Amino acid sequence: MIHGLDKLTSSAGVYIFKGKENKILYIGKASNLKNRVSSYFQPSTQLSPRIAEMVNQVAGITLKETAGEIPALILESQLIKKHLPPFNTKIKDDKSSYFIVIDYNYEFPRVKLSRTVNNSSQKAFGPYPETNLIWSLKTIRRAFGWADCGSAKIARFKKLNRPCLYGDVNLCPAPCINKISAKDYKKNLVLLEKFLAGKYLTLIKQLKKQMIQASSEQDYERALLYRDQLTRLERVLNAKTSLVDNSPILDEDLLAQEALESLSKTLKKAGVDLPKDWSAERIEAYDISNLQGDQAVGSMVVFTQGIANKSEYRRFRIRGIKGPNDAAMIAQVVTRRLNRWPHIKPNLLLIDGGKPQLKAVKEAMAKVNIFYPLVSLAKREELLIIPIKKGYNIIKLPGDSSALRLLQQVRDQSHYFALSYHRLLRSKTI
Repeated sequence: MIHGLDKLTSSAGVYIFKGKENKILYIGKASNLKNRVSSYFQPSTQLSPRIAEMVNQVAGITLKETAGEIPALILESQLIKKHLPPFNTKIKDDKSSYFIVIDYNYEFPRVKLSRTVNNSSQKAFGPYPETNLIWSLKTIRRAFGWADCGSAKIARFKKLNRPCLYGDVNLCPAPCINKISAKDYKKNLVLLEKFLAGKYLTLIKQLKKQMIQASSEQDYERALLYRDQLTRLERVLNAKTSLVDNSPILDEDLLAQEALESLSKTLKKAGVDLPKDWSAERIEAYDISNLQGDQAVGSMVVFTQGIANKSEYRRFRIRGIKGPNDAAMIAQVVTRRLNRWPHIKPNLLLIDGGKPQLKAVKEAMAKVNIFYPLVSLAKREELLIIPIKKGYNIIKLPGDSSALRLLQQVRDQSHYFALSYHRLLRSKTI
């Protein structure tokens, strides 16, 4: 039995084949270590003579798990360069190896693939022993972004006052129309260098620090830019929490606070009568799930300081209402909640629905002489509907609004919580 063959996992990562006396024979990467490594030792697998020779010498396997395929590619390159395994040079054709080169010989340095490194103004990472690196580089570009236009193109787009296609789709930060300064552009490439060097933890900590600093200076636009870059980086890494010492990659508390401030401004602007010191410290959201009135249930979810508080989620079975009547059902759920826990005071009630549901809940609160700020978020068009003194105020929030994203998250939680309970009851009945 080959040592380490029984420890294979389905994670992405790097595998190291070792021979006698722990000598490294070959280093490879895989998106699924179990599938890839096992394939070498299947009787049905057709191996070339060189690979068959290597497999016959394998006495042990060392695995290094990574967060995703691209980190595995970077780690594979670093280890091959360090150990120079004999079968890597035989199996891999040198002509298929590439460097990722950052060329600082331009006002806005470029990033490209090259088989050679020509001068001292170029910083190279690799070589990477695969030609499909083009796909990987496109994925990395989504997180960092860089320009690849020549001086003539830059001049033309400056004159037109619009970016090229790459600028439109956020693969380039568009320095040609001054969306980013030359100084900040080069700072971004320093972050890219850390990524290509495999310093993911350092990179994540630096971006989080910059985001928190921007927020403390009330520069929320810049804080959101860092937040978005962290999100894109997380996607590129296919990140696991173990990458950052089991702490979330994004500063959840900070981003939630920004969303709450945005929500407060939105509600006050819309005419909601809020206390001077109002904050959405506790948001409660309600939804109904039923099939033509059958097995009807309701849900209540709670967000505290903009973060889901699942220990306070509650579900309700609807009583005494026949047929589909979402407005009456949601009024019943809210009434039962207010009677059961009158001492717990929400700062905002969010209803999944439109005017009929809002009207029913408003009347339910009036019957028990309790009033809390109340809004609804209608699906499809995502319209925010707010009862005011005379009728309703209907608002279409921008798609990038942090207030909208928060309300959507809370509303969707209430929807899924109700739906899961409804499905449970139906399955029991069946």
